[in-house]
Amino acid sequence: MKILQINSVYGYASTGKIMGMLHEKLLKDGHESYIIYSRKEPKNVNMTNVTKIYSPLGVAIHAALAVFFDTHGLYSKHNTKKIIKCIEKINPEIVHLHVLHGFYLNYPMLFDYLKKTNKKIVWTLHDCWEYTGYCAYYDYNQCEEWKTGCKNCRFRNTYPYRILSHSKKNFRIKSESYKDADMILVSPSVWLDSEVQKSMMSDFKHCVINNNVKLDNFYYEDSNLRSKYNLNNKKVLLTVANVWTMQKGLNEIIKLSSYLDENKVLVIIGVSKNQIKKLPSNIIGIQRIQIDELRKWYSTADVFINCTLEENYPTVNLEAKACGLPIISYRTGGSPEMLDKHDVIVEKYDITAMIKSIDLVKRFTPSINGNQMSMYDNYLNLYQKICKSKI
Repeated sequence: MKILQINSVYGYASTGKIMGMLHEKLLKDGHESYIIYSRKEPKNVNMTNVTKIYSPLGVAIHAALAVFFDTHGLYSKHNTKKIIKCIEKINPEIVHLHVLHGFYLNYPMLFDYLKKTNKKIVWTLHDCWEYTGYCAYYDYNQCEEWKTGCKNCRFRNTYPYRILSHSKKNFRIKSESYKDADMILVSPSVWLDSEVQKSMMSDFKHCVINNNVKLDNFYYEDSNLRSKYNLNNKKVLLTVANVWTMQKGLNEIIKLSSYLDENKVLVIIGVSKNQIKKLPSNIIGIQRIQIDELRKWYSTADVFINCTLEENYPTVNLEAKACGLPIISYRTGGSPEMLDKHDVIVEKYDITAMIKSIDLVKRFTPSINGNQMSMYDNYLNLYQKICKSKI
């Protein structure tokens, strides 16, 4: 099979890592696998058949115009022409799309080409941007306009940030762009799959394939972090995010810290320098770190806390579990779906229930999760069915 994946990043953040895992395994199994990405520099990934199509000026112009006019995904025409030429040269059997937002391509142009050339499309939905007129998630704002058609959205507090509102037109452009595409939608969580079926994309074939993490990177490992950070005899609560926002639960974590006794300490990873300066004294703030150090924190901590208020299928939960770390999570999106007897689910904003749960969970010996290990097999099976025109 000849598979081409397109994403804003490669080998970076959860979406880039997931794409990388598929790419490596496809190559290992003898398939022709190709990658097109635009931003960030990948590290420790297979660069075979990988193409970066990036224009710093194009990204800057796209970002500026998109933020001001709320027209994300409607610029970068020159960059998109390069992507289309690359697709023509590779001539894949399947084009597997991931994140199309990120100021690097023009999605109406891309879909116009894919439809004209009758390309078979797999689109993994890593968030909700694909079927809304503006936002990547709507849980935090409790908005349901996307079900019937976004109008002049009043919200400005979520990615992709904007000044003016173009939501009604965005919704129409997306609906028209996808129409008649030969496409199957993949949701990493049952929650997102159920949301998709209420959206403008409800007529497309769809399925659920859970995300995975590389177990070569995440496993229990002894470390000296307790001594290094003076955490001996302390219960360590860990929380991790790629970028910390209100939607990721930053304010909830700060609120939680105010209820902790002196024997407990919070470690928050992924915060910026400015955010670290504003943290309470009983929170240890750490900026983004490499996988090796992150694995040690997962192995050192006693509890993983996930106060996210908007979520699809968080890989941080998978990473924590692979290291034997129990999770206490808000009931948000697909976050509870991979949790089991070792973990606790509490309702959103219920800090009291979260505090009570901290002493109820204990570290455990991790085992290989069948759902995690089957991600590649499920995608491979999907690709094969599509190539044989069985789906």
